[in-house]
Amino acid sequence: MGQYHKLINITKKEYIVGHDIGINLKHYEQIGFEGSMADVLYCLMIAQGNDYRGGGDVSGHKAIGRWAGDHVAIVGDYYNENDDKYDYRSLYDIVESDRHYKNISPSIRSMLRVIYPKLTIKKQILKGPDRDLVMWNREWKEEAA
Repeated sequence: MGQYHKLINITKKEYIVGHDIGINLKHYEQIGFEGSMADVLYCLMIAQGNDYRGGGDVSGHKAIGRWAGDHVAIVGDYYNENDDKYDYRSLYDIVESDRHYKNISPSIRSMLRVIYPKLTIKKQILKGPDRDLVMWNREWKEEAA
């Protein structure tokens, strides 16, 4: 199955789940493409924030630069009580149940749509026997001919 990861801001008590922005949860599934989790982290950490200063700058969304200077970690769901740093042990699960932590993935979907106008992230509901499952699917718009 493999280890899954979340991007967690310990300072602000916020987190992002890959599935909630249309990507998978393993390391290699979150990097190396436009709109990846690595892109999300980069945009959240821009020290000048949403301040457009010239060609090629990322701007236009309130989340850009929001995490600059914060204590941020990529935390997996496999942890070792003896070897892993105490601050991160079981944090992957804790953020889901701790009312002080907030999943900001909806805001990140919005940010990605601003940064990558050709990207759409659509909600899909899969009906299940016990509960419905919400999935977010990415699509890239074709170039206009």
